[in-house]
Amino acid sequence: MMLRGMMVGKLVFSVLITTLAALLIACSVIAPAGPQSKAREAFEQWAEEAGTPYEDVRYETLSDDGTFATVRVTAFFAESPESGWREMQADVECRKVAGEWGCDQYFSFGLSEAERQRILDAQNATTTAVMATQVAAQATTTAEYEETIRATQTAQAAAATAQAAVGATAESAGATQVAAAIDEQLSALYAQGLEAYESGDWWMAGYRFSEVADMRADYGDVQARLEGLEPQIGHIAYVAVSDGMIYLMTGLGRDHQTIGSGREPVLSSDGSKIAYLVDSALESDTIVRLGDLPGPHEPVLRPSDISKEIREYALIGQTIGVGDLTLSPGADRIATTHGQEGIFVYDIHEGRLDHIYDGTALRIDWSRDGQTLCFVSFGGLFTVKPDGTALTEIYTHGEVWQSACAWSPDGQWIAIEQEGRVCVLRADGSDFRAVTWGTHPDWSPDGSKLVYHEPYGGIWIVSVDASNPVQILTYEDDGELPSWAP
Repeated sequence: MMLRGMMVGKLVFSVLITTLAALLIACSVIAPAGPQSKAREAFEQWAEEAGTPYEDVRYETLSDDGTFATVRVTAFFAESPESGWREMQADVECRKVAGEWGCDQYFSFGLSEAERQRILDAQNATTTAVMATQVAAQATTTAEYEETIRATQTAQAAAATAQAAVGATAESAGATQVAAAIDEQLSALYAQGLEAYESGDWWMAGYRFSEVADMRADYGDVQARLEGLEPQIGHIAYVAVSDGMIYLMTGLGRDHQTIGSGREPVLSSDGSKIAYLVDSALESDTIVRLGDLPGPHEPVLRPSDISKEIREYALIGQTIGVGDLTLSPGADRIATTHGQEGIFVYDIHEGRLDHIYDGTALRIDWSRDGQTLCFVSFGGLFTVKPDGTALTEIYTHGEVWQSACAWSPDGQWIAIEQEGRVCVLRADGSDFRAVTWGTHPDWSPDGSKLVYHEPYGGIWIVSVDASNPVQILTYEDDGELPSWAP
């Protein structure tokens, strides 16, 4: 009887365990995937389509109110075998619809805080090592000099007049050596400037000549050469992150001028005018301002000029409704993007507003011949005539995020921002190539250089072939959305 009771007990226990396991499995199957899981699926799909090597992916839920959530994706990427691995991160937005979570399919990665700190630490370590070497060298030089003085004093103790003469001679020789070292450095920089000038690299020539002028303003003909290079060096308008003001500087990062409060600045193709957006919170009746450099700038496009649908969309999005703008070469027309509402072209002289494209449009630029517009939509780069005809998709990359486009001065190339990188491709969509990490590129007046904003790194200039990157605006004076014109 006892044996039978034990067997029955074991049987009941087994049934309970089996039932509990089945319930756990059922719950795991029925429970919907959370935002972090969906973010993982979106990232893995994006990474597979992008073909970018990565490793050590981490997911962190930053916020989750049950309907909207933000998940941070952190991973190491290697743009090329030579560049090494860099830790990047992107925040992806997720939303629950009909009980199911879904996340954005595009990712815009930037350097993580840890990676930025690693770079800064490496730079500081290098600087410290250089300073230590310089201090050691200076200490050695000082010791040798003091030993020489002691020997001289011992040898000529009985001749005070001779000692003074020797001291004066040593001082004169030291001054001569310093002057010779400065002349040698000036000569080397000037020679580099001449070499760049003769090769047609106008910007680098101006950069080297300006370094010479900083050391000695009256050196040779550097001032005349800099004046002659002004059209090729041009000017760059940008928005300062610190105060949200628009500034204008030379293409070498010098002579900063305040333009006004606004965003999305764009210079006319001849560099004589500027247009920019003014948020409604600052000036309720102005969308676009336009004027000569440095001013004044008059309102040319108001909310009343935009259709009722666009004004309602602007209120929903808590913006003024304009995402980006570009000027025609003659600065007589303005093309603007309005998110899902598409593209409008405004004729300033006639006061006419034409809706030329009905669909999502993010960034836009006008070709220098005035015949074509390029614009970015989700996953694609398009061209269209200013009258809305000849719409053509010239480049597509699935759901990969692209958030900038800029037409080269000769009309042969377009620069775009894709996945946090500055890239270029031909105007027919061929010969796509990545140049560097960065955002919001624009072209130099001669088309040989690109200006771009590097997250956590200010504004930089780089050759289109990815050589000779130069920082012209530091992190402390961080600026973004640069626009470059003669």
